[in-house]
Formats: sequence, structure tokens, C-alpha cells
Amino acid sequence: MDKAEEQRKKAELKKIEEEIEPLVRSEVSWAQAYKLLKEVEERALYEYEYPSYTAWLKSFSERYNITLSLLWRQKKAGKFYENFCEYYKQLSITVLPMERLDIGTDTLTMIEKITGANMREAKTLIDRANAGSVSRVELKTLWELEKQEREHNGMAAMRLNAHDAKEFEEYSYDTFDQSFPSYTDVGSILCNPNWMFYKKESGKKYHLFTEFSKLEECKDAYIVAEDYNKISERKHDFYLHMFYMKLQKNDLKGEPEFSGYPFYADFYWLVVPYDLLSEGTKYIEKYPDIGLVLYSENSNTLMIEKDAIFAPNNGIKRERTIELIAHKLL
Repeated sequence: MDKAEEQRKKAELKKIEEEIEPLVRSEVSWAQAYKLLKEVEERALYEYEYPSYTAWLKSFSERYNITLSLLWRQKKAGKFYENFCEYYKQLSITVLPMERLDIGTDTLTMIEKITGANMREAKTLIDRANAGSVSRVELKTLWELEKQEREHNGMAAMRLNAHDAKEFEEYSYDTFDQSFPSYTDVGSILCNPNWMFYKKESGKKYHLFTEFSKLEECKDAYIVAEDYNKISERKHDFYLHMFYMKLQKNDLKGEPEFSGYPFYADFYWLVVPYDLLSEGTKYIEKYPDIGLVLYSENSNTLMIEKDAIFAPNNGIKRERTIELIAHKLL
């Protein structure tokens, strides 16, 4: 054993620990903290005192009274963003360096969970988060959407608060495959009133509810409650929109399943990808009150092709929807 090497590494580890301690407590300095945590791991500065990197991290958290999950979250956020930068470097696309991000580790780890290996979707959310145009509530909603999508596809949802060290190394971000749009893609846009050509205004309310998609009366549909619309026929303080999604060609086979759906909302919409415009138009041709919304996978946007309009029977069971919303918010 080289005693000089051992002493040098022990001294460097102690110095880095002292540097990390104030940084890790400051959310704005997480990028610097991550790089020091990474240095300890890559240079194995812990090897003469601890059997593993995980053992050192646990000891460090106890000695400096820092939550272990906070350390793992900062390491996880940094690892994710490094892979993100490397992905776009290979595409010759410039992204912000880690030090210039105005995003906390909670937001980054949430985005990683939502998007998985889909770096294009991750970039959309990171750009929005860095511009301050995506809220914590919206990200939580997207996470709920993603969990539902994974459940629908027979996949296990990853734990949002997982901090297993192996997760950082075993997850691959090299490629992604998004051969068709998902409910999560559409939900990411419906979280914001911009799709209706409204900008968020102070005092205005808008919220996407995804939980109703499992209920028989609202199966495979999402609900939006908003108070942006001004419609003379209705005197409600807010309006309910129901979105029924047909995202693959096979979904549009057979007769439309609209029976009773518009009863639970004031407006009813069918959402289809751009390449299914013709099929979507035919699908609702017998229902003049139903609106048609097109989803663009390339630009990740929604465009109204045909407006949903008020009909006498629309919303006659909206009280049931309101009850479900109230129960969710309790």
C-alpha cells in the first residue's frame, strides 16, 4: 500500500467534503456540488476509508447532518443533465451548461421521471422550466399522466423518490423511440391554456384532471376546468372540457363511442394526430357539436381544427364531474 497516496487521497476527500457541505445546502449551487460528488466517485477518493462510494456518501450525510436523499437527488439531477447535454452535443445542438440552469434538482429529477429516455420531450420541459413557464403542479400532473400511460402499457411506474445508486449508471439515455404519440404527450400541452389561444392571466383558473380516465362514464378521457371562456348561453363561473383521445389508427376503427360522454362536460373534443385528420373528421361527422383537435408530434403542439360548440344536452350531468373534482381536491 502506498502510504503517501493514501494520505493524499484522505486529505483531498476531507477538503472536498468541506467544499461540498455549504454547496449542497444551497439549491442554486447544486451543479457545483454535483461535480464534487462526481469527482469523489470517479477518483475513488473514498477507497482508503470506506468500502464503497455509497458507504462514504452515507457517512458524509450523517457527519454533516445532510439528508442522504438530498445528496442522491443532486447526483441524479447532475447525471441526467450531463447525459442530456451529451445527447444534444452529438446532434450539434447547443444547450445551456449545467451551471447556467435556473432549475432546481427537484424539477430536473421530476422531468427525468416523466420523460425517461426521450430527450426531445425532456428538452421541451427543461426549456419551459428554465423560462419559468411550467409549474410544480403541472409537472406533478404530467407524472400522473406518465404513470397512467405506463400502467396502460403494462409497465411498472418508477418511484419518484428513488435514489438507488445503480439507477444512475444503469439507465440509458442514448436513444429514444417514440413511434406514436401518447396520452402523456397530449397531457403535457393540455396542462396549459395556450392551446385554446389564451395566455395565463393573474386570477384566472385552469386545471387538467387526468384521474377520470379510469371511470366508466369518462373512460379514456381527460377533464379540463377553466374560467377563461365567456359564453352567453351558460352562466357557469367555470367551464368543463372533456378530451377523448384517439392516437392510433386502430383506435378509430368501428363506431364512435360518444354515447353519454358530453353529458359530463360543457365542451367535448376529439384529439387525433395530424396524420389522422381525415379519419378523425369522418369519425365525428355525425356529431356537429364535438370539436376536433390535432396533435403535432414534431412541434409538440395542439391545433384546433374544428371548434367544440355548446349543445342543449351538454353538461346536464356536470354535477357528477364537479363531485369527482371536489373529491380529488379534498
